Amino acid sequence: SEAAVWPEVERAECLARGAALKWASGIFCRPEHLERLSQYKKRESQRTASIHTRLKSMVQSYLEGVGWGLEQLREAREELREVSLTLKEAGLESDGNTDCVTSLEKLRETSVNHRQLYAAVSNLPRLYASEKL
Repeated sequence: SEAAVWPEVERAECLARGAALKWASGIFCRPEHLERLSQYKKRESQRTASIHTRLKSMVQSYLEGVGWGLEQLREAREELREVSLTLKEAGLESDGNTDCVTSLEKLRETSVNHRQLYAAVSNLPRLYASEKL
């Protein structure tokens, strides 16, 4: 029960009821005062209605704030999803670029080998000529 969780609330309610009874018994102890009972009742019901209206307004405002916060979270989640997809695409492109870099490395090695072979072949006539001497 609520009283078990918040014993102060139960104590405060008991004190408030006691104070209200004491006040009412002091105000309406004479018969002529009882004529004003309807005025007190009307005033207290107006005060209670006013408190209910303020509470309702406060709760409505709080709920609107919560709704706005949830909408912001939805938008942020959508933006994160878009960023995640973009990063995934970038990662795939990067992997593709790695393949290209590997291919370029192989081409470079082939080019170096080709130059060395060309240099050797170019020198063959000179070597052949020097052997004849």
